[in-house]
Formats: sequence, C-alpha cells, structure tokens
Amino acid sequence: MATKSNRNKRRAGKTSGASGLFDLVRRNLEKGNSKQALKDARVCYRQEPTAEHRRYLEFALIQRSQQLEQHRLREEARRVAQELLDLGPLEPSVQAAFPDLLLSLGMFDRVRDDAMPSAAGQRTDWEAKAADVAVRNPQDAPASMAGCRATAMQIRAALERLHAGAAEQALAAVAAIPRSSPFADWVLFVRGLAAYYEQDAARMSANWDRLDPNRLAARIARPLACLVDGTTPSKTDSRVQAGLRKLYRALPGASVLISLEALNSCLASDDWR
Repeated sequence: MATKSNRNKRRAGKTSGASGLFDLVRRNLEKGNSKQALKDARVCYRQEPTAEHRRYLEFALIQRSQQLEQHRLREEARRVAQELLDLGPLEPSVQAAFPDLLLSLGMFDRVRDDAMPSAAGQRTDWEAKAADVAVRNPQDAPASMAGCRATAMQIRAALERLHAGAAEQALAAVAAIPRSSPFADWVLFVRGLAAYYEQDAARMSANWDRLDPNRLAARIARPLACLVDGTTPSKTDSRVQAGLRKLYRALPGASVLISLEALNSCLASDDWR
C-alpha cells in the first residue's frame, strides 16, 4: 500500500515546475477543490509571477473564501479574502463577485473604488445587499453607509415586538423608513408578518408579493406564505409558533431573524420534533 510520502513524491514528480502545478490548479478549481487549488496557485505564482498565474491565483482565492464562508468558517474566509484584497484583483469576473463576498464577511468598507473599478457602478445593488447583511448581523453593517446599522436595528426591534405580540409598536418602529431606502423590503416584510400573525392573508400577500424575490426577506417569507396557502390559518399559526418555541429553546439568545431563518429549514422538512 502506498504511503502518503510516496504519493507526495509521485505527485511532485508529475507536477515539477510551474507548468505542472498550473494544470493542477485548473483541474482542482474545476472540481471545486479550492483548498488544494489555492495551495498550488500560491506556489505557481511565486515560481513564475505571470499574468495567467496571477489570474488563477485570484480565482483560487475567491473560490476558497466563498466556500469557507458557505461552511460558516468566517474567520478563515476573512483571512483568504484579505489576501485577495492585498493582492488587488484585476480579473473582471473576480472584481464583479468580490464585493458580494466582502459584504457577507463584513469587510465591504475595505473596498477601494480605485482598486475595484466595478464597485462604483453597482452601488444601489450593493446597498440592498448590505441592508440584508446588516439585518442579519448589525456588527457587519458597512460604516461607510450612513445609518445602515441604526436602520437594521430598527428592523430587528420591530421583529422582536411582533414576536412579543406588540404589532402596533412594531409597525410604528418602521413607519418612518422611506420607500427609497434599501431597507424598504424589510418594512414590507414586517407589515406582511404582522398580517400573518393576525391571520389576514390578503394583507400579508399585498405586502409580501412586493418583495424582491432575490433578497433575504423574500426567502424567509416564501415558506410562510406557502404554508398559509396550504393550510387553515389557525393550524398554520400553531405550527409556526411551535416551531419558533423549538427554535428559541435550541438557540437561546438568538435574534428573531435568525430564528425565522432556521424556521425556513424546519418548514421545508416539516420536522418540529
């Protein structure tokens, strides 16, 4: 049976030189093996710092950081993202995808428009994404977006009040947020959720049907709306309240939003036990 050292020796023989490593980088990226691809891409670029080797180093860095973030290995993902920031991405596809990753990692304030030419033209879209990130994790709200964290806290406070049964206070908490705000979707979500708790399906739909389907609020609302459509309101409320109680027991101290996101998975599996 081949030992690990023997396998490594054979691998080294097959991949001696930057050209052999470069082929491995490309194959591992295609397979989604970003960990090994990044190791080899670093060596490859160090041995021969060509434009093509740099390009694939950027691909490996962003793919690795994205995968770490998806697996909730946040600190590791941030370290890899910082390496890409320090390198300064030049590949257009990496430049286009990088700000979204930085937003999700709470690093958006580190984007420089001179280093990321695509950043200046997509501000509105990123502000909406930043709003979603801030509602989930207020500490990750970009400091460069005035009022982002404060407005996110308003939304979270409204959700807390809804869960406590104080619908009027919840709606009042978001009443001053303008339609032009990147948080406008969350105002619709709060209003629809208030209607949901009041078993007013028409008013719930009137608000939730206006949500941007690609944003977080819509992803949370969708299974709840489907549940209403498929069952009687009283049964729906009973199941959702039971799910929320289960989630609060499982996630002590968790925010309402995180509980609702976890409720998403529970609804999909129909498992309250």
